[in-house]
Amino acid sequence: MPGESSFPHTAYLIFFTPRSGSYLLCEALATSGLAGFPAEYFSSPQIDRLGNSWEIGRQADYLQTLFRHRTTPNGVFGAKVTWRHFGAFIAMNRDTGDCRELSAAQLASALLPNLRYIWLTRRDKIRQAISYSRALQTGIWAEMGQTVAGGPDPQYDSGSITSLLHGIEEDEMRIRRFFCASDIEPFSVVYEDLVCRYDATCGDILEYLGVEPPKNLRLGKPRLAKQIDSRTEEWVRRYQLEQLRNSQFVT
Repeated sequence: MPGESSFPHTAYLIFFTPRSGSYLLCEALATSGLAGFPAEYFSSPQIDRLGNSWEIGRQADYLQTLFRHRTTPNGVFGAKVTWRHFGAFIAMNRDTGDCRELSAAQLASALLPNLRYIWLTRRDKIRQAISYSRALQTGIWAEMGQTVAGGPDPQYDSGSITSLLHGIEEDEMRIRRFFCASDIEPFSVVYEDLVCRYDATCGDILEYLGVEPPKNLRLGKPRLAKQIDSRTEEWVRRYQLEQLRNSQFVT
């Protein structure tokens, strides 16, 4: 469990878009006990929740307190960020020290020691957008064990799926431009590969962070349950058929 630890010597940020497998990746890294306790620490609700829990009086103290509570004993800290939350993190720390004139990448490196970047994507963008649509309607973003019954019944909405799909693609374009402009080569993880190489992907990331992974690393079965079901597959077929018909109509 997270607890008091030392100031980190290595930090990393996982860039992701919603429903790309960030919960699964963070679970793997946290379970290793060697990669911090990565989570979404820079969204406004999380900052407020943790700030109140730790009785932080000044926003400027948040990052240092976060380091103390969320760094593993080997000195590694990790967090995951959407493009929007990364922007909020940079804006929140613009007045820290002599950071006003720094670029976003320079500022992040000044705040997070020995900063590394991980970029998590998903090949199947349609299923990603459909999963996003369902999560927004049900409020269920992650499930442990068996799928939970009950709750709001999500409704198919092709317009919403298309809008979410475009949003995912636009955010990935912004992330790609940031990496290119900042001359950053992130460690890339693809959700579909992560599912097949759960332990191995964690080991690869540990090596990327400069942490020697244990021999024959075994994390155990993930606690998170897959949320893909027959309804998801029905929506995928329906959406693909609609897009095919629309493209034929346009031509």
